[in-house]
Amino acid sequence: MTASDDLYQHQLRTALNKIAIDVSVGDFNSKLLLERLSQEQTRQLRLTAIRNHVQANGYPDTLRGRTEAMHDLLG
Repeated sequence: MTASDDLYQHQLRTALNKIAIDVSVGDFNSKLLLERLSQEQTRQLRLTAIRNHVQANGYPDTLRGRTEAMHDLLG
């Protein structure tokens, strides 16, 4: 796992923990939860597309390579 993968996993755990805290303290809003989950799903799909683009087009598997691939892929 690279440092960027570790950072992503940390951010994902943080987001999921925040959702769990919202639920546990009764500050739960199902619409907000669905929006957060949808945003995270979209983020995961973009990351997968970027990783696939990196592999398919010979970018280095580094943060810089992924950034270049992201700009190439998403504009």
